[in-house]
Order: sequence, then C-alpha cells, then structure tokens
Amino acid sequence: MEKLVEFVGRFHPLFVHLPIGILLIGVLFIWLNESGRAVKIALAVGAFTAVTSVATGLLLAQSEGYSSEVSYHKWGRHSLMIASLALCFTPAQFLKAGSVVVTLLVFVTGHLGGTLTHGPLIAEPEVGNLDVSKIDFTKAVFYDDAIKPVLEARCYSCHNEAKQKGGLRLDSEDLILKGGKNGKVITPG
Repeated sequence: MEKLVEFVGRFHPLFVHLPIGILLIGVLFIWLNESGRAVKIALAVGAFTAVTSVATGLLLAQSEGYSSEVSYHKWGRHSLMIASLALCFTPAQFLKAGSVVVTLLVFVTGHLGGTLTHGPLIAEPEVGNLDVSKIDFTKAVFYDDAIKPVLEARCYSCHNEAKQKGGLRLDSEDLILKGGKNGKVITPG
C-alpha cells in the first residue's frame, strides 16, 4: 500500500500545474467580461483539478517525509480548493471579487509549494568556489570544514529535520551514517 501511496502522490506536480493554468485562464475570461460556457468550463475544470491536486499532495506529503513545513502550504491549498469550488457557484456580480481571491491564493500557495520543493528564496553559499587552500588542515575538522558546507548548499533543502526525502537526513554525521529508507548511503572505512 505504501508503494501505491507514493506512486499516486508523485502525480501531484501534474495536478498542481493544471489548476493554476486553468483557474488563471478562467480569471482572465472573467476580467475580459466573457460570460457563459467558457468561464463555467474553465472554473469547473480548475476546481476539479484543485481537488485532485489536494488529494495527491496529501499522499505526496505522507510518502516524502515532510513535516511541519507543509502546514502553511496545506492550509493554502485547502483554501484555494474551497475558493475555486465556491467560484464555480458565485453569482456573476461577484465573480471579479472572487477571482481576485483565487488569484491571490494561487500565488501564495504556489510560492509555499515552491519553497517546499526547491527551498527558500535565499542565496545559496558559493560551494563551487570552495577554496581548500584557505583551510588550515592542521586545525580543521574535516567534516565541518570540507563536507558540511557542500551538504548545506546542495542537500539540506531536501534532507533535513523538516523534510526527509527517501527517509534520509544529511544534517548531522550520525544521521548520514544511519541512512534512509533504501539503506545506508555511506559505509565507514
């Protein structure tokens, strides 16, 4: 069952991008004062894909080892799903106001989801320019001075206390040696 949850959860990116595009097309139609079937179809399909996005997102969060950092994104995606469903039944005179709410929720929830996937929007340390000639190897702690900066820049965003893809944490020596759900990643010696 765990493999099925993981398999279905991996469709989340597909179902995430569909509601974003379709809902924003529906919003564009609303603001262009289009009426009728095109708006109703775009909103209905966008709302349906928002529901599937939430369902697959819940499965993905279970299988990928996310923790508390999912909370804000979860509330955003649930709010977006409810707002997009409500927009389908909103009277014409309130469509523009509702479309503003849906658009804001798309941007906020998308940003929070992107932060989960790609890490926060901060400058990464320049690991490519790690100058080993500046390391005093007589006083250096090899892991802290040579290995940890590389892991911080390239690995911590997916393998840390809050998010453990593959059940693997790389933010301490002990946890690196412990490995992940597929076993050990390093064998001492």
